[in-house]
Amino acid sequence: MRRLKIVVIPVMFIFQTCCQSQDSKSIDTLANKHEVAQECIDLNNKALAAYLEWPKEGDESYMQEAAKLIDEAVNCDTNFVKAMSNQVVIYFELQRYEDCFVPLTRLNRLFLGKEPMPYTYLSFCSQKLNRPEDALRYKKLAIQVAEDNYRETESYQNLSKLIGTLNDLNERQQALEILHANEDKFPNMPEEIQFYRELLEDKD
Repeated sequence: MRRLKIVVIPVMFIFQTCCQSQDSKSIDTLANKHEVAQECIDLNNKALAAYLEWPKEGDESYMQEAAKLIDEAVNCDTNFVKAMSNQVVIYFELQRYEDCFVPLTRLNRLFLGKEPMPYTYLSFCSQKLNRPEDALRYKKLAIQVAEDNYRETESYQNLSKLIGTLNDLNERQQALEILHANEDKFPNMPEEIQFYRELLEDKD
């Protein structure tokens, strides 16, 4: 896992929140339906700052501080979607794979099972915990949800999420085929299409 490329792959988000409240059941759109207290937002952003210092400084204490702060952010508001998503990423980096299941289960419930990110991370964590059958089951669910979302609403956002999910789950050839089959639908987004093409073709 490449620690600094947290915005390259759709599921590997780490979310900063400014003075904003938290309509598809995506991370941003679900978050926007929920008002979050500034105190909780500040804890989330401090956790993000500590997380970003870790690879620059090479000091494990930054990650421990990030984990402490993100736990406080989630405890501050147990429906704070972006903080829960960050909690998963931070736990995963700390190899606390078993601990990831609690926020992932919460996220899945909030998303009504219609967001691929929790399933993707459930697959990652199951694989790390040597549970190959669970890893494969969650992988299939992540891809199915992403495909269903794009089939239901052929938006660029859902195409991006489908391609990102396939990329994360090492199905890059399928991701490339879907990109090539659908890129003409989005003539006004050449830079975004090119970004995904280069991301996928670089790994071939």
